[in-house]
Amino acid sequence: MSLRQCLRRLRQQPFFSLLAVLTLALGLGANVAIFSIVNGALLHPLSFPAPDRLITLNESIPQFAAKYPYFPVNAASYYVWAQRSHTLARLALASAESWVLTAPGETPTEVHGAGVTASMFSTLGVKPELGSDFTAAEDQPGKNDVVILTDAFWRAQFHTDPGVIGRTADLNGLPVVIVGVMPPSLHFPDPGALDGSFFGKNPEGLSLFRPLGLNYARAADEAVGDYNYLCIARMRPGVTLTQVRAELDVINAALIAGATLPPDLGHVRVNTIVNSLQQQIVGPHALGLWLLLGAVLAVLLIVCLNLANLLLVRVHGRGQELAVRIALGAGPRRLLGETVTEGVVLALLGGALGIAAAAAALRLLVDAAPSGIPRIHEIALTAPVLFFGITLAALSGVIFSGWPAWSASRTDPQPALRAGGRGASDSARRLRSRSWLVAGQAALAAMLLLVA
Repeated sequence: MSLRQCLRRLRQQPFFSLLAVLTLALGLGANVAIFSIVNGALLHPLSFPAPDRLITLNESIPQFAAKYPYFPVNAASYYVWAQRSHTLARLALASAESWVLTAPGETPTEVHGAGVTASMFSTLGVKPELGSDFTAAEDQPGKNDVVILTDAFWRAQFHTDPGVIGRTADLNGLPVVIVGVMPPSLHFPDPGALDGSFFGKNPEGLSLFRPLGLNYARAADEAVGDYNYLCIARMRPGVTLTQVRAELDVINAALIAGATLPPDLGHVRVNTIVNSLQQQIVGPHALGLWLLLGAVLAVLLIVCLNLANLLLVRVHGRGQELAVRIALGAGPRRLLGETVTEGVVLALLGGALGIAAAAAALRLLVDAAPSGIPRIHEIALTAPVLFFGITLAALSGVIFSGWPAWSASRTDPQPALRAGGRGASDSARRLRSRSWLVAGQAALAAMLLLVA
């Protein structure tokens, strides 16, 4: 059957065609929208060079593991790791902070940001779009009077003025110089979102960065304590997470052995927890998002079963027509192909409408999503999402038209040709088919209710 013939047949039954297209558009649109969130939050690689080599480091002390399974990184550990590690190419620290920023001619604004070591952006593999990166000299105690702005804050607060570089502003009443603006592609992992138990979550995103300016000489004397920093590292090529963990545990053991500890602390062992940066960002949200995608897929399957029931009624209503065509030589394969083609065309029309609806509703979904959803600003209707939507639409067409097509291909022409009757066996088969479809819909609906 050609596409033109298929469309002509669908126009002959406009109510059924419109109902099918609109129902599929709802089911497929919901799936495309939710898959956009799953793809952006869980599946799409981080927007950094070689993201698979980016990891986060945490520490664990067995004596406190029952109450605190892990800690942010100790500044002393970071200082020693940076000097002795052979598995890590670069390391950086970050700490969530907030300030009151007062720029010349602007109203004082509370801003959220991160204190970072000068190695942070080179570890991530990004460079400022305007100005320059932090230098090692600026990441010293009392010398950290410089800031770098995020692109969003630069556009909102400074109206994309390129002359902002070199301008002085007040940060908590102290003068700082704006030395750079990061590119819009930078989606910096919010320290608060990565470790909310210690930093607190920041729903408004980051506005600027400032060097931490740690006193590493003093930090080296604090072998246990000062667990306050998110540590991001980049592994050397070919290195595994297990190798990093083993090396850092050995370094930590040497650090503790050479430290003077309080007598009441007893024997201390510090273990290293190593995770990929993407896994750390996704955290506990993955299961909920996969369940949500599974729920909308179940809704789409209910839609398909419902349409299969309607299409089955339509096919049985054409019993005499099918009987005449079979008697004239139309084979089962031809009848099967026509019904499946009709279903796929309906599904693709519904898919196109559903994708358009998902594109319009996606921003509303993102705005209404809980603040804990990871990488929320990276969610978009990308090419993989469109491919998913088109493939799912075609598959849905095959699913809901398959059973009716099989039923049409098995039509016995003799009873139907005799005075237009169908026969008792054909009627019983039709009722059994529809009963199974209704039972499937009820079972899926009950499962969705239990999961919800």
